[in-house]
Amino acid sequence: MSLLSKYIKEVEQDLVLNDFNIKETQLRLPARKHFWVARLIEAKRDLQNLNDKEKKLVKKLSLKIKEQAPVHLTDKAVSNLIDEQEEMATIKEQKRDLTNVVEYLEKVEKVIGAMGFDIKNIIELQKLETL
Repeated sequence: MSLLSKYIKEVEQDLVLNDFNIKETQLRLPARKHFWVARLIEAKRDLQNLNDKEKKLVKKLSLKIKEQAPVHLTDKAVSNLIDEQEEMATIKEQKRDLTNVVEYLEKVEKVIGAMGFDIKNIIELQKLETL
C-alpha cells in the first residue's frame, strides 16, 4: 500500500463527525492537527532529501558518462543519457509520489484546521434544534 493510500484511510477516520462523537472529536482535534502537520513536514523533508539525492546522482552519472564516452558529448546528450538510467527513473517516480503526498497533506491540514468551525456550527445547530 502506498503512503498516500495509507494517509487517505487514516484521514477518513479522523474526519468522521456525528452527534455521538462530536465532543471526543473536538477534544482530539489539536492532537490530530499536530499529527498531520508532522506528517506534512516529514514528507517535505523526504522530498528535499530526494532532490539532494537526485542532484548528487546527476553529477555522478554525468562524470561517468563523459569518462566512458568515446567522443565528446554535449550537455544535452549527457542529460538525455542520465534520464534513461534506471536509478533516475526510480528517483523521479519517488519524487512524483512524494509531491502528491505533500499536496494531499497540505489540503488535509486546511480541512482539519476548519473542523473547529464545523464543530461549532454543528453545536449551534443542535442548540437551535432543541429550542
